[in-house]
Amino acid sequence: MPVRFEPSSQQPDLGIMTLEGDWNWMDYEPAYKAFLDFAESMSTPVYLILDTTTSGRLPANVLSLGSSTTRRLPEDMALIVIAGQSTFVRAVADLFLRVNRWVKVEIKMTATLEEALDITQNHRATHH
Repeated sequence: MPVRFEPSSQQPDLGIMTLEGDWNWMDYEPAYKAFLDFAESMSTPVYLILDTTTSGRLPANVLSLGSSTTRRLPEDMALIVIAGQSTFVRAVADLFLRVNRWVKVEIKMTATLEEALDITQNHRATHH
């Protein structure tokens, strides 16, 4: 499965979407729907890590995918962290945020999944 969603076993209000290899909208959408269902079941703000550390090429429509995704974010989103070392992924995420200034959730980027987990834990400790 090129894109999968799993709730974190360590942080109950955190979901992790892992993007592996070459993936597309049809791979992404069911995993994102699973995240939305997870978020809806929570009574607290939720965190999301997009783990791109093993992702291949981004789909050609990645900017429209990002817009569609953020329009459906839960209202009680605490933080999104994008994990991955790809400078291209970072550049696309930065461009997306510049173009879509209406996005209200805080989005951070880091190199590894471990750092992303630390960021969500530290964020929770200082914001709740």
